[in-house]
Amino acid sequence: GYPVTMDPVSFWTSDLDRNGTVPVSCLGEYVGREVEVVGIQVCYRLHRTTKGEMMKFVSLADKTGIAETVLFPEAYRKLGWPLSLSKGARLRIAVDWDETESGLSLEVVDGITCDEERN
Repeated sequence: GYPVTMDPVSFWTSDLDRNGTVPVSCLGEYVGREVEVVGIQVCYRLHRTTKGEMMKFVSLADKTGIAETVLFPEAYRKLGWPLSLSKGARLRIAVDWDETESGLSLEVVDGITCDEERN
């Protein structure tokens, strides 16, 4: 468990550089751009594409909120497993509207986990 006074986001992301990152709550201001966020994976779902390739949906939290992101097969091959092993990550996300334009589409295009940052 964690002490009640401990902030898990700060604890798990303390080794990551936050310079130039965007809070999750502000992602809507960056439609059509790529931005970087720092947060922790709070849950995920694995999925197979119609071609049978693995992809992953990740709920990423920071101190301002939670964003549902997607790692398509190429990003999944690079980050899917390391993200599961490390609580914190700095991810580059392509922000766009979803197909219905009722919400955001947040595609992970690159990133680094806390474990990679330490090395």
